[in-house]
Amino acid sequence: MPAPVFCHDERYKGMGRSSGLARGLQVKIEGMDLTQEGMGLGNIAIRSQGYTYFSRDGQADWLDSNHMVQHYVIDTIHLAGRGDTASALITRVRELLSALYRRLPAFQKSLLWVGMHIQGWLGVQSLFAPVPPRARAEFHYQLEPERVEVRCEFHALDEPLQELYIMNELGADYFTSGWKAGRPTEPPSGWQVCNHHDLPFLYSPEHRLRFSLCDISVNQELPFKVCWGREQIDGLCWAGFSIQLDLTRASTADITCRYTVIFENE
Repeated sequence: MPAPVFCHDERYKGMGRSSGLARGLQVKIEGMDLTQEGMGLGNIAIRSQGYTYFSRDGQADWLDSNHMVQHYVIDTIHLAGRGDTASALITRVRELLSALYRRLPAFQKSLLWVGMHIQGWLGVQSLFAPVPPRARAEFHYQLEPERVEVRCEFHALDEPLQELYIMNELGADYFTSGWKAGRPTEPPSGWQVCNHHDLPFLYSPEHRLRFSLCDISVNQELPFKVCWGREQIDGLCWAGFSIQLDLTRASTADITCRYTVIFENE
């Protein structure tokens, strides 16, 4: 089986609802980009005072053929509104419903379908707007055959910040199943907490390829949790893993997280 190829194209800003945001490391098989609407390997978002923030642009520097550094400035707020006009009320309601959605994994598929259709009927759109930088992050990637060693160095610029999300997402059209204990399983719903000591894989039957995370560590002894998820509906098409950290527990503005993204072929 062909091995995955790791690459980065700064011109690729995704598709669907997250179109326009920076992407992390991309993955190709036989020239086919498996990223789709996913945020790529090694990307970042934060939550502060009830809002979610992303990076619109990332600068990638290749140190050599096997080492890349991706620089992010978290300078974009995720809003909601009707048409091209953002609404604080609609944004707050959407964020509250999103928090409820994450707490109900057994109902997420139904809630996602209902929520997307209600938003469509009401004409509610996702909007991204520039804000003064809230944080910076550097992702250091060491590329090896079928694995990527990642080091994220995060620095908060504007406190208080509540949560940090380190995202590793590829396309839901390709990764349609889970994989556990040597066999395919049902895929996750949108947001499920995992045992980070024994994470499952996401699996692409088409390419007979699976990926997961391992060897996760965070400085300051910060507690963290790992979620996996998959959403495939009207503008959403991602499947991946997120490392979630509680920034209210951090003693300094600087946080380092290390982990490995592993790929396996059948």
